[in-house]
Amino acid sequence: MRTALQTLYLVHISEQVLVADEHQMGEIHFQPIKTTHLNNIDMKKTFFFLLLIFSGCSYHKDKLVIKNNSKEDISYEIFIKTKNEIGEDCIYKIVSAPGGFNFLHESSPIVRNYLSDEMDEFSCDSILYLYIYDKADKENFYKNMDSIIYSKNAKFYKYSKKELDSMNWIISYPSSYAH
Repeated sequence: MRTALQTLYLVHISEQVLVADEHQMGEIHFQPIKTTHLNNIDMKKTFFFLLLIFSGCSYHKDKLVIKNNSKEDISYEIFIKTKNEIGEDCIYKIVSAPGGFNFLHESSPIVRNYLSDEMDEFSCDSILYLYIYDKADKENFYKNMDSIIYSKNAKFYKYSKKELDSMNWIISYPSSYAH
């Protein structure tokens, strides 16, 4: 047991500590320890890594609000038609993270760019396409997305920017806008 007069010197060497006792300078020995602190380089790397992760995730809620007035749990996808890089035709492009919610609730899509900006910059026809389907069919939608999108039976809700502005970017489901 050490007294208050004894001074213990610690020198970190890798994963071991050099212990020198003031009264027993001849007895210097190594004791293994576990270091749990990060050195400055690791802390800088960790900080920049976290900064990169959080700055790269720029998803946010859009001003569009979808209200589910039905008695069903639903999911939705939001598309615009964009120019095909290969040809002249326009193709459907998903412009938000998939959404879903229970009956009598509302949801705002999670987007990288605001939907109004996406419509202005990339849309061929300045129309926002909303596809609503039963929440239970979500897996089926992703397996058969192309055939569902291009099916004549698919019920898309189409909104121009002018219509969305007049509705204050609030869409109620069910809606009379199905096409």
